[in-house]
Amino acid sequence: MNIRRFLLSLQWRRVSGMEENKKPTHRRHNKWHDYKERCIYHITLVVSDRVPLLASLEATDGNDARMELTPLGAAVSQQLNSLQERAREKGCKVRILAKCIMDTHLHFILFVEETLPIPMGVLIRGLKQGCNSALKEALALAGLMEEATTTPTAPKSIAGVHPSFAVVDEGFSSPKAIRIINHGAIINNHRLTSARILNDHALFEEDFDETILIRHGQLKRMIDYVHQNPYRKWVKLNNKDRFMPVRNVEVAGKLYDAIGNMMLLGLARKEVHVRRRFSEAERKEYMNDCVKKARQNYALVSPFISDYESAVRDFCLKEGHSVIQLVDNGFTDFTTCPGGLFEYCQNGQVLLLVPSEFPHIDKKGTISRAECQALNSRAEEIADMSP
Repeated sequence: MNIRRFLLSLQWRRVSGMEENKKPTHRRHNKWHDYKERCIYHITLVVSDRVPLLASLEATDGNDARMELTPLGAAVSQQLNSLQERAREKGCKVRILAKCIMDTHLHFILFVEETLPIPMGVLIRGLKQGCNSALKEALALAGLMEEATTTPTAPKSIAGVHPSFAVVDEGFSSPKAIRIINHGAIINNHRLTSARILNDHALFEEDFDETILIRHGQLKRMIDYVHQNPYRKWVKLNNKDRFMPVRNVEVAGKLYDAIGNMMLLGLARKEVHVRRRFSEAERKEYMNDCVKKARQNYALVSPFISDYESAVRDFCLKEGHSVIQLVDNGFTDFTTCPGGLFEYCQNGQVLLLVPSEFPHIDKKGTISRAECQALNSRAEEIADMSP
């Protein structure tokens, strides 16, 4: 390899986030996509350090939930509503198809109806700037604009006050910082307002996360996901044993991080691995055998990478059976069961396992052949060590 090719390979790995041990803070945007073209995006903006400033979760009748916006959350909602008009002033025709403001983030579906004169990211940057102005107003009303100089290090509750509406004095330059506020500049009982919010007046993280609509039926799933976000959070808070990551669980002599129903480890297990060398007849016979085992109360174990393996998983889940799925990306404290498995995880039918040594990468590329082989090997070990 000559010097030029070597430098280009280093640049590609740096851009694509494929350097070893690299843990990017934000999703990588699609370098091959034209962000001016007509398109539909699912946009997510995350509050700096995930401080819950925008809303609080309120349970409703019928096992449902909604988000009660703080004044700052209401201001952010207004900024989002005015995005279409501001875009029109720049010669851009866009439309918001759905939105949901959560406590620590917001989702919206953005339809770019015509080719833009500027990249879509410029519109998002303008939205964030408007939200930063709303944040400054909230901090000014709370009297925190000049007093916040360092980051608080430990939470402290105020007697008789709901912790979501209290500001503590640790790390502030004036004891007047202890006050009850309802302007959206808040902390809760486990996470403090960050220096990025108090000092930099940046409401959201630097980047944003987008999913590009590329296939039939995806738009409905996008919109459903946005609208169901409060309910999903309510479910997770009321089923923490099913949705909170558990660290360093020993399975078949190796350590895994887990999300889901740990009781599935007590079941007999059947590996699902549809091999390439199978003929069509062998493949059908093997898949039918997997279904028979699931009906005999075996937990199916696999990374479920191929379409055939995923088909077995989905069929058995719909019948009410159990699966243990190995995944290739480490869990954060905020990782939960993927959308397609959410209800099954809630029902106790799913256990996700990831080797504890796997780091979390926010935007992971396509699974590699080596990773496939490693996970299939792990699945075989787990199945062979059935109780």
